[in-house]
Amino acid sequence: GLPLASIGAVYLIGASVADVFHAHVVTARAQGGGAVRHLLLRTASRLALLATVIYVPVCVAAPFLFQWVFGREWQTSGWLMLLLLPMWWAAAVVSPVSRLLVVMDRPALKFAFDLVFLVAPIATLFSLRDRGINAAVFGYGMAACVAYVVYAALLLIASSDGRPAGPKVG
Repeated sequence: GLPLASIGAVYLIGASVADVFHAHVVTARAQGGGAVRHLLLRTASRLALLATVIYVPVCVAAPFLFQWVFGREWQTSGWLMLLLLPMWWAAAVVSPVSRLLVVMDRPALKFAFDLVFLVAPIATLFSLRDRGINAAVFGYGMAACVAYVVYAALLLIASSDGRPAGPKVG
C-alpha cells in the first residue's frame, strides 16, 4: 500500500543521499575550515524536511489507510506505524549522513551508537512488556529515536574534529 511505498521511497532517497554525501564530505574534509560541519547540518536539515513531508502525513493517515486497504483487523497495525514515527523520522535524518564517521576515521563513535541502539530499545521493550503493545512499541520507537539523537550528537562532534585528513597520495 501507499504507506509502505512511502517508507520504501524514503529508504531509497536516503541511500542515494548517503552516496552523494560520502563523496562531498571527503571534499569538505580536505577543505577544512568548518566545511564538514556545514555540509552535515545542511544535509541533515534537508533530510529532516523530506522526512517530515513524507512520514508525518503517511503515519498520521496509516490507521485509516490500513483499515481501508486491508480491512478493519489491520487498523492496529496502522496505529503501530504511527507510534514508530519518531524512530523512522530520526533514522531518515541521521542514517544517510552517518558515513561521516568513516571519512573522519572515527569508528569508535559508530560503536558507541551501535551499543546504545542495541541496548536502549530492547531494554525499553523489555521494561514495558506488561503495559500492552502500544506502550511497548511506542517505548521501543522512542528509545531508538533517542539513540539516533545520540548518533546525531556524535556526528556533530566528529564533524568538528580537528584531526588532519589522512595522508595525501601523489
